[in-house]
Amino acid sequence: MSHGPAISKADFERIVQKLKLGNLFEAGTMALFRGAENSNQSRIEVCDFSSKRLALYKPELRSFFTTEPAPWVSCRWINMQGHDHLNLKRLAIKYRLHPLAMEDTIELNERPKFDTYATHRFVVFPILHHTLRRTCS
Repeated sequence: MSHGPAISKADFERIVQKLKLGNLFEAGTMALFRGAENSNQSRIEVCDFSSKRLALYKPELRSFFTTEPAPWVSCRWINMQGHDHLNLKRLAIKYRLHPLAMEDTIELNERPKFDTYATHRFVVFPILHHTLRRTCS
């Protein structure tokens, strides 16, 4: 029996990651998540930057989740507005986010926090709203 070329662990993990992300764009999977309570499609905004360049954009989701950043990008800030379990799961798979970070994201009443992981930083803070008070005279 002949054994072909071996695949590295890193290559295997990348393939599994791409398969998982691909599954999250299948119509049945999307319908399952979209039907879930509190799962509305969110808006994602991206800020890619380096010491010499900046790009702000609202990406097409499939392309964003299945491709790598441009070579010049040294840091990426992702802002997701809304409570969307499907896109949270996609982000977790794409960036291999720590399960505790994902738990903190799903919890709507989480206190502000900043955590450092081996491959990324994680920030949670509530959206602040300014409310004008009317005084009775």
